[in-house]
Amino acid sequence: DPQEWVELGQLYVERGSQSPQESDAHKADLNKAAAAYTRADELLKKQGGKGVKQQRLDVLRSLVDVQLYLQDFAGATATYGIITSLTPKDPQAYFEMASIAINAGDTDTALLAFNRFLELDPDSPDAPAVKEWIEQNKPSKSSSPSE
Repeated sequence: DPQEWVELGQLYVERGSQSPQESDAHKADLNKAAAAYTRADELLKKQGGKGVKQQRLDVLRSLVDVQLYLQDFAGATATYGIITSLTPKDPQAYFEMASIAINAGDTDTALLAFNRFLELDPDSPDAPAVKEWIEQNKPSKSSSPSE
């Protein structure tokens, strides 16, 4: 049952919050929470029916929270890849994915996500800053080698 895995994840997060931050026990509980949320998403993915998409989004956002706390920026970026596949018209999801990808050092993913964000919400108050970031980080065109 996916809900039981979600509840297990929540219990691990709760228990982890009772341990000293950055302790091995704290990190272990958060890693177990991430595993539980991942399992819940896998089970939900196999289900059909109403409300499953929203349940998956809720689980995936909980997973991202844990990954960010653990500073697993690459994992959180990958999780946002799933979120954006479920919500392809949500500009905020792409903005958040790009922001996390930057922390992961994944400029290519950040560029793609920010470009999609601008396609979906070109008039966003964040658009000027995003455009500037894209301009500063776009790949330079290398000249072709001379023969």
